[in-house]
Amino acid sequence: MAHILGPRSFSELVHRYAGHIPAGSYNLNSIGSALPHFLGRDILSHRLPFLSDLARLEWYVWRVFHAPRREPLDARALAHLRPGERERAVFVLQPSVALLLSPWPIGELWRTRHTPAAQIDIEVCGKPDRVLIYRRNFDVACESVPEDEAFLLHCLIARMPLGRALARAARRGLNPDRTAELFARWARLEVFWRVTVAEDNARQGKAQALAERP
Repeated sequence: MAHILGPRSFSELVHRYAGHIPAGSYNLNSIGSALPHFLGRDILSHRLPFLSDLARLEWYVWRVFHAPRREPLDARALAHLRPGERERAVFVLQPSVALLLSPWPIGELWRTRHTPAAQIDIEVCGKPDRVLIYRRNFDVACESVPEDEAFLLHCLIARMPLGRALARAARRGLNPDRTAELFARWARLEVFWRVTVAEDNARQGKAQALAERP
């Protein structure tokens, strides 16, 4: 973001943002946490409306780099689930993974950080992007992913039970072969940490009825 804005504009932004640093921030690495929200109201966003999402992407890069990495999900854990439990399986994301959906080409913009400013020429309107951010050894990868992958992964990140997430994705054209391909890819990238099983809705309703009985 500093590269796109240039030294003067970035310095002025820093001075405007200084009074909005979250209280209790004692680590210089973490004081940018509120910057994406701040940029949504800043004068710069009238001219460069993608700045808030670009700042959010860069914050995710920092967070993913420093996040603890858990032992990845073992595929055998799914094999031990009964059919009814698979439908209610809820996937828990690795702390070192994030997904950002944006109406702007933020992945392309972020990749210009090593391009001379005078050579940056990107059409930003009508180019939504979906960026998967994950740690790869001692580096952080920011990978633009297809819409079908982003949709299903977004559902799972929101802790939607697997059966419901797959049904929603199927209505958008995701077929079983593509689903299997995505899960194999996520396993290679070690996207998920663990899986839990959501409470059965029928049992939840019965428990609620018993609790409300006089």
